[in-house]
Amino acid sequence: MRTRLQEFAAAFVVLLCLVALPAWMFSYPIDRPLEDGRRVVALTGVKRAGVWTDQAVNASNHGFADFRPAVVRVDVGEDIVIRLTSADVTHGFYVPELGVGPVEVEPGHVTEVALHGREEGVFEYYCTQVCGECHYFMRGKVIVGNPPNADEPLPGLQNCPGHGESEHASAVETLAERGEQIFAIQGCSNCHGIEGVGGIENFNAIFAKVPALNGLGKRMMLRERADQEAILELLESGADLEAVEDPPFSRYSSFLAQYEGFRNRIHNGNTAVALDKTKPAPPLSMPRWGDVLDEGEITAILAYLITLQKWEK
Repeated sequence: MRTRLQEFAAAFVVLLCLVALPAWMFSYPIDRPLEDGRRVVALTGVKRAGVWTDQAVNASNHGFADFRPAVVRVDVGEDIVIRLTSADVTHGFYVPELGVGPVEVEPGHVTEVALHGREEGVFEYYCTQVCGECHYFMRGKVIVGNPPNADEPLPGLQNCPGHGESEHASAVETLAERGEQIFAIQGCSNCHGIEGVGGIENFNAIFAKVPALNGLGKRMMLRERADQEAILELLESGADLEAVEDPPFSRYSSFLAQYEGFRNRIHNGNTAVALDKTKPAPPLSMPRWGDVLDEGEITAILAYLITLQKWEK
């Protein structure tokens, strides 16, 4: 029969495990140097902020601090080690142009990858594990040497607006405005550009740049502003587009086919195809948004994309 002292000791050990182990994880000296003298860059993945950061992440700041995305600087010809940890969930790390990864980084574990600054330039790193609402914001720069574009921001990259999607929903008045919010919250602009202008490079993809979405209206066979306004009115009213008895323009059946095609692409996703099968896979692919968004949210995004089509005056 255990004594009261033994019970107290057992409870103390359990409490120590609950407190000390998480504290050890957050205080692990991830920037300690290697024996061979290579410089170590320590990065921590933070789901809430959608960043790989070089700032200290610990139990006291993980839940609220605004962590900055890390910029990794390397000299030409230098060999470094990037020491990766996760503060929360499994993340991925990938620098395809420099042959690094992709690797998985699990919470509670340390993952090390070697990086060689083989040529001057700015190279992107990515998170390759869908890790939460801010996953598609989890990009950053590896700068090798002193390239002239070192200080230029990555095209389309924004800070994650974070949680609180519902806090903003009441502020919108139209379906398209709702779609604009979802487009921003889900990080779509980080691949398709601000307001869908496209141009984001996708390493080793058959289509070298992520396509623009601000011309989707014409691709849906809308020929003038009146066509655009008619479709937006139908979407805003919640009408079943396939059941419209009095189509607003003569090309309506062609529009409907294109509209459903784009809708299915958003719902089912689209994997980027590698241009060169011997090189690393393209880092950016269209995810299955049907697993994340409901049908009404997909409709809202399509309404927003239709509004991006501009017409000559």
